[in-house]
Amino acid sequence: IEAVKQQFPESVDEIEALEQLGFKSREAGWLETLDVELAKTACWLTGKVGSHSDADILLQILRDEHPELWREAATALSLIADEAHLTPLLSLATTAAHLLQREGAVYAIAFLS
Repeated sequence: IEAVKQQFPESVDEIEALEQLGFKSREAGWLETLDVELAKTACWLTGKVGSHSDADILLQILRDEHPELWREAATALSLIADEAHLTPLLSLATTAAHLLQREGAVYAIAFLS
């Protein structure tokens, strides 16, 4: 997280606020406790420092009815998703009810290594 703070000094205040609210633990449902703007920043930060299990959470956000977070979740997924996420992303890309969800899934797929 410190490296991200150095790389993005304009986001230090938001990152530190997230740290105080439990970002390091990232327990299930944690993002739902945040206001929309902090949740967007949390998705972004998760893409920078996240793991496989974080990608699972971001995938769920992309599936859920939170359109204000879809773009950030998809962008973060593009950074940390792996081959284990391909099938769920393909499913979402072809069956999601909303165009932005489908586009987000395709965006994340485009960057899978």
